[in-house]
Amino acid sequence: MDSAELAREAFAALSRRDFDGFVELMHPNVEFTSLIAEPEAKLFCGHAGVRQFLDQMLSVFPDFTPEVEWSESHGPVALSKVHFQGTGAGSGMAIEQTAWHVAWERDGKVIGWRLYRTEEEAREALTMAWESAAAAAREQPDSPRSRR
Repeated sequence: MDSAELAREAFAALSRRDFDGFVELMHPNVEFTSLIAEPEAKLFCGHAGVRQFLDQMLSVFPDFTPEVEWSESHGPVALSKVHFQGTGAGSGMAIEQTAWHVAWERDGKVIGWRLYRTEEEAREALTMAWESAAAAAREQPDSPRSRR
């Protein structure tokens, strides 16, 4: 499975509400950020961080659903255009957002991702993500800080 297929499968698991399947696609040392937690500059780490992110996301948008419009593989890095929709738990307000998702993989699992508001920002980040993935592959697999 290439990086784009892995990204599509991860989003498909979220869309199916298969949260255990989503976590299974994540590397144990995964690190990522979320636009929902952006004001806090929160970095989520490991499988516990994935579950924390899911809990946080679903508490705000219980019907959160991603839909991948397209995904490209750039070696160990995938760039995906994703449409998100959901309804605010407190407000009942429907939201729709398109974001560009850059994810990198190691050993067939997602090791990190970042979301961008524009395709231009995401494409600029591809080079850094590719370099991060390459560096992580050279380091010890159990070093959670190896992708910075």
